[in-house]
Amino acid sequence: VTALGVARKFTPTQVSIRLGSTMMMTFLAFMAVAAGPSRVTAFGVARRCGVGAARPSSLLRLLSSDAADTDVAVEAGISRLPTLRTLLSKSGAPGSRGCAEGGGDLSPAASSSGDGGDDDILNLHPHLYPIARSASSGNYVCALRRAYAEDAEYESSTNQPWPIVEARTGGIGMRLLALNSEHLMRRIAAEADDAGDDEGVLDIYNEGVGKGKLMDAGLDTPYEAGSVDQLG
Repeated sequence: VTALGVARKFTPTQVSIRLGSTMMMTFLAFMAVAAGPSRVTAFGVARRCGVGAARPSSLLRLLSSDAADTDVAVEAGISRLPTLRTLLSKSGAPGSRGCAEGGGDLSPAASSSGDGGDDDILNLHPHLYPIARSASSGNYVCALRRAYAEDAEYESSTNQPWPIVEARTGGIGMRLLALNSEHLMRRIAAEADDAGDDEGVLDIYNEGVGKGKLMDAGLDTPYEAGSVDQLG
């Protein structure tokens, strides 16, 4: 009987579909109750409420077991990651909008919430590998794991330097900071040199440089103090 009091006949297929829909709604309602102050996404996954909390990218990041998440791929994609994080903490990320502040504003970001990181990283774009997070703005400095537009499975990007970008959770797009980590660190060193380098940035940058281990041979030379002044 419909809402207007008119009797209708249902075929066995229609009855099956309606029963299936009812069972699904019952299941989702049960999950919503069990999750407490959470909500259930269209995929049936209980998530905490908040901006971008039910984004499909979050589910992809949770379920991803791609080789780009391994230590080998990260080491190949982000040259001298510990040095990069130290320089970012001291000097900030030049060219960024919310991560330019130094003095410890940028702190290392875990690659996943399971590593002790904040759940906010689940709302970053799934192709991003978080490097550091700004305490003042909440923005992230990340590496873009998908270096090539047509490389959805990371087959070509894994052995290539990953571009460094700025992003924020729930944000649209990302802001390019450098073509790779070595380019960004060289810029940090040059700006520190121009400012007088009171923080010892050049010593940190030059550690490990000039030993033939960098992919870009043009940058595998120690930075010499005063190079900016020599440019005129």
